[in-house]
Amino acid sequence: MPPRPAMSLRLPSLSANKLLPPSLWLFLFSLPLGTRKLLWRFTAGFDEYEAVFLYASDFFLIAFLVLFFFARGFDGLGKKIGGNFIAVSLFFLILFSAFSVLAADYLLLSFFAAIRLVLTITAALAAAALLRDGTVKFERVALTLAALSVVQSLIGFGQFALQGGLGLKFLGEPEIGPLVGGASKILAGGGKLLRAYGTFPHPNILAAFLLSGLFSFYYLWLKLPPAGQIAGLAKRLAAALGLFAVLAGLALSFSRAAWFVAALLTAVFLIRSFWAAETRKKAAALLFLLAAFVLIVGKTYGFALFHRVQLSSSEPAVVYRLAYNELGAAIVKSKPFGVGIGNQVIYAVKNELYRKSGMAERWQWQPIHNIYLLMAAEIGVLGFLAFLLFAWRLLFAAFANGGSFFMIPALMLAALLLLGFFDHFLW
Repeated sequence: MPPRPAMSLRLPSLSANKLLPPSLWLFLFSLPLGTRKLLWRFTAGFDEYEAVFLYASDFFLIAFLVLFFFARGFDGLGKKIGGNFIAVSLFFLILFSAFSVLAADYLLLSFFAAIRLVLTITAALAAAALLRDGTVKFERVALTLAALSVVQSLIGFGQFALQGGLGLKFLGEPEIGPLVGGASKILAGGGKLLRAYGTFPHPNILAAFLLSGLFSFYYLWLKLPPAGQIAGLAKRLAAALGLFAVLAGLALSFSRAAWFVAALLTAVFLIRSFWAAETRKKAAALLFLLAAFVLIVGKTYGFALFHRVQLSSSEPAVVYRLAYNELGAAIVKSKPFGVGIGNQVIYAVKNELYRKSGMAERWQWQPIHNIYLLMAAEIGVLGFLAFLLFAWRLLFAAFANGGSFFMIPALMLAALLLLGFFDHFLW
């Protein structure tokens, strides 16, 4: 009697495969949403960095991963991601992050942070697999990021113009205003001005997201059809307007670190694009547009922008960052194997490190404003070195691909790595 044929999963797998690109788009669209639900807090009262949240984007991330593994299995992540060196360094980053949980004062808080890191890395590898095999085109990713950046810039413009929120709490917009305690403001014209937030929890995070949109527009600009065609002219106009919106949004975030990174990497992009004959004319037109847009934004908001450009070693933004860095160096020196992922703040509070650094107020108990020191403090020096090797090799591989088009993802990565010297949110 012939054996009965095994049940086939081909059709469900095919269906899941078709749903993979839409699930990735939904995840990308959810990234700017700050909508979240407090699940648990580990200390008396409430502290942002001693609690566990569930974000709206978490649902879309998990849905994307479920579909990916159902359609392709774990083998879908097994292909090379840039060579064995990258794979090994990434493995050790995850390994040391997982081991750091054992050193944490609050195991559940650390465990949750480790799970979030693993999920994020896995989602990145899954997205890379879809890009590599052509299931998803990078041009569409760039278009999505560019469009979302325009939306966030418009929201930020509205917030700055009204000096308050737009009633978008359901999208994650925080409670903001020039008189709201905790809202980020700048001093200009003898008063306080609210910075643009978008739907992010802080203007610096908005600025980081807008950098991805800025470089996406650079990519799309180089992809534009000839200007002589009507379709090409319409796309050129849309790209120019979108680019202006993102630059204005970046300006109104008043993030000096993002301004510096944008200027530096834009110069790198333009030099590389001028070097290649096929992109030289479009690069020249882009340079002209950028110069004109910067002049317009500067003329319109110069009263606040020029005041923000001035940097003093005595201003709180500088003083606190230096204090956090010193605190981080002290933790790394005393705990070279880390205090547990997600536990730096709670460790520093428990051991009164903030008070010893002259920061006795609860609002001053924030993470180290440098992801490299923060990483070393939480997952240890070995975990930090694994990340450093991973990031360096990945960045080198991205730039080595050659051409202005291939350089855009490398610029996005470089922008985030540079911002990591000035803030903590990326970790």
